[in-house]
Amino acid sequence: MKDTTLGAVTGTAGITFPWWNEIVVFMTGANQFLIALLGLFILGLTARKLWMENQIAAQKLRDLQGRGDGQ
Repeated sequence: MKDTTLGAVTGTAGITFPWWNEIVVFMTGANQFLIALLGLFILGLTARKLWMENQIAAQKLRDLQGRGDGQ
């Protein structure tokens, strides 16, 4: 019984092997695409953070310059 079951499982895996290969290739491409999208998202967040820090620094500089004129 074990030999028949093992043979059936092995034969089925052998028949579907080309499909498994295509699934692995697809998943590898999907993973690369997902990593690229997440990388772009992180790059966008980093650019936004730097822009906001620049705006805050510019505001602080304007505030300091304004106080210096009044004194």
